[in-house]
Amino acid sequence: MRSKLSILLLLSISLVSMVYGQDLITNGNFEKYRILPRFEGDLNSAKDWYTLVNSADYLNTSYNGWMPQFGGAHEGYGYVGLSSYNLANGASEAFGQEIDPDKIDPTTPYIIEFYGKGSVYGWNCAGISFYTFEQDPVANQFDLHISSLPGAKHLFTSEPVVDSFWTHHYSCISIPENTAYLGVTMDKVANCPQYIYVDELKIYPFVVDLGPDTSLCPGEALVLRSPFPKGTYQWEDGSSQQTRIVKKSGTYKLSVTIGSCTLSDDVTVSYRKPVTDKLGKDSMLCPGDSMLLTAPSDADSVKWSTGSTNSSIWARTTGMYTLTMFKEGCVFTDQLRVSVSNLHKPRLDKDSIFCPGFTIRQVAQQNGASYLWSNGSTRDFIDITHPGTYWVTVTKGHCTQSDTITIGEEVTSPLDIGPDLQWCAGDTFILTPAELDPSWKLRWSDQSEKPTLQITTPGTYALKADWKCGTLVDSVQVNEIECACSVFIPNAFTPNDLGENETFGPVADCYFTNYRFRVYNRWGQLLFESSHLDQKWDGAYLQNACPEDVYFYDFIYADGRKQRYYRYGTITLLR
Repeated sequence: MRSKLSILLLLSISLVSMVYGQDLITNGNFEKYRILPRFEGDLNSAKDWYTLVNSADYLNTSYNGWMPQFGGAHEGYGYVGLSSYNLANGASEAFGQEIDPDKIDPTTPYIIEFYGKGSVYGWNCAGISFYTFEQDPVANQFDLHISSLPGAKHLFTSEPVVDSFWTHHYSCISIPENTAYLGVTMDKVANCPQYIYVDELKIYPFVVDLGPDTSLCPGEALVLRSPFPKGTYQWEDGSSQQTRIVKKSGTYKLSVTIGSCTLSDDVTVSYRKPVTDKLGKDSMLCPGDSMLLTAPSDADSVKWSTGSTNSSIWARTTGMYTLTMFKEGCVFTDQLRVSVSNLHKPRLDKDSIFCPGFTIRQVAQQNGASYLWSNGSTRDFIDITHPGTYWVTVTKGHCTQSDTITIGEEVTSPLDIGPDLQWCAGDTFILTPAELDPSWKLRWSDQSEKPTLQITTPGTYALKADWKCGTLVDSVQVNEIECACSVFIPNAFTPNDLGENETFGPVADCYFTNYRFRVYNRWGQLLFESSHLDQKWDGAYLQNACPEDVYFYDFIYADGRKQRYYRYGTITLLR
């Protein structure tokens, strides 16, 4: 709701009407120029300004030729630099501007203000002086102070400019009648080597006017504000603030003192009776809803922004509903914004399955809505990088809509063809993936595509498995070693209770440490495991005889030198 009944309406009456519109100085900020300065002593490049004593500097930082130590203007780009000549007669550079005598009222005090700063290498011994002339002065030598020019009248001298940063100087002055020219220079101080910068120069009338007596409607306030930032203020209640906010009937008087000038004025304020009720707060409707808006009962008459003059109306569509109320000559307005949500159900993608490393963006953007995703995000989108179920709730006002998406990830077994192997002369290894997905397309390093690879020589052997989401790779290194003892592993045995070749296991003529011998069927099921060389497989599993077939074994051991070996192969069981 935007209501003049609940928000204090501030009517502002300025103490000086269009102060800067009456400024006697043109281009006081030195932003306008005939041409950009290119050399020192180029003050005549600034529009409406002229050199009186050579050679005032026109600095404009939009020209990049000036050295950095000059700094920048107080505002904008242009400003002026003045130098004294360190002579006994106080000679210094000066500049000036023609003044329209018809704009000057000799009975009115004027405010003079400017920003000045001193050079970091100056003596800080002089301020800025202003002189007036009834005709254009003429000067062209370097060893002169403009106070020596014919017709020079001293107008004002600031306190010494001692800071190397911009300082605001401000005072009240009287301007002589028939003034046609203003001259600006440094204070006449003998043997004063100093450099001063000047910017934002203004001269305008000092007028205090609180305006006519006034009658206000309820809820209005009158702001009495002085535009003079460095004045001394005295109100009739003893307060000294620059601004006074009037909220009740009475006579208000202000005296403003600037320098030696003091002016005052007063104004009488009265109030009429108010309208008491308010229209209400802004509201959000969900589609199909409506709300009743009712005008205050103590208004003389009303008119709605819909054109209705009834005391109540129904709001069903989005818009700003304005109520104008009339009472005892005062016009009161109150506004209520009604928003009908155009919220619709967010449209996330269909449930999907993606390859590992995926990123998909889901967008639920709707103008003017807020968002809450299942991961806590409040943006209008999320980037999904992991499988799971994700939901979003979109809210406008008190209306909400939601949607959900489930994302899966393609999963496959890792490719593993075993650890690196130690190879002794005559060994034969069979490399087989630990888990083999039937959808994989296999390619061994010898380009074969079978599920196993027989190894009879040392070397590096690799397997690639292509699947729908890429390629899996694994490799083993088969290293040839100097075998410490002779180990024999049969390739067949006959566990038929005839007394010969009844068991299967490694046969060696040496001592092993860290011994482990295992037997698997072709589906990778562990049938037998032994940690002692004299424990061998009898061809049975869980006390049941295994059928004739080819079985796989692996054999890990370390010899007396603690050299570790690994062997893998097949055994044929015959009955």
